[in-house]
Amino acid sequence: MSVIVLGSFARGEAYGESDLEVAFVRPQSVGEEDHGWHRAVATWRHEASRLTGNVIEVLEVGEPAAARLLRSRRPLWVDIQHDSVVVFGIALGELRERRSG
Repeated sequence: MSVIVLGSFARGEAYGESDLEVAFVRPQSVGEEDHGWHRAVATWRHEASRLTGNVIEVLEVGEPAAARLLRSRRPLWVDIQHDSVVVFGIALGELRERRSG
């Protein structure tokens, strides 16, 4: 659904050893326990680390939860709205307005 770069990489403040923080928003049609999804995320994380040499931190959340969290005032999600870059998929504003169902 969406791949979002967070933290120092998104702000343009990263240095050589900075962790690369990425949020994956799982489509509503993919269950939380979907083994194929988890394998794909793990493969992506491994390959990204191999290519960049950086530690890769992954935050993975389903679409309905992401929409709720983006509407919340939780500090992490406020920061994500202000200091992140969507590199694939649905923009944060559109995702925030989605309702489950």
